Amino acid sequence: TGCNVQVTSLAFGDEEVASLMSKFNTACEAHPEVPRPKIMMLMHTYVAESEELLKKATIDVQKFFTYFTKWFKRERPIVQGLIEPITEQEMAEAAHLQPEVLRKNVVIGTPAEVIKRLKGYEALGYDQRCAYPHAYRAHQ
Repeated sequence: TGCNVQVTSLAFGDEEVASLMSKFNTACEAHPEVPRPKIMMLMHTYVAESEELLKKATIDVQKFFTYFTKWFKRERPIVQGLIEPITEQEMAEAAHLQPEVLRKNVVIGTPAEVIKRLKGYEALGYDQRCAYPHAYRAHQ
């Protein structure tokens, strides 16, 4: 007891964000004797006015999640701390990590689009939100 909770929907979109909150609420309801902890959502985020920057951010996030998945599932050799490079074909094979899907599932958008998404998370009951900074490399 006394701990707060952090969750991430990875690249699975707002449906997963809602599912995680539902599971959290169910757990809290099952233990009314415990003070309700705060809950934070961690998600890749990139905000830009330009469509060109948003496209670059989406590709950067696609690369991150493709490498992360290969690393997490131990599908790629790692030698001296470096993972073997992933090919363009391998990136194209992951349907759930294609740019058009990620643009919908990860918080990437104009200021107005991102604000709308964040307000939706707040309405679900998230107390805090952590923007995973990896996507910020896209402006370089």
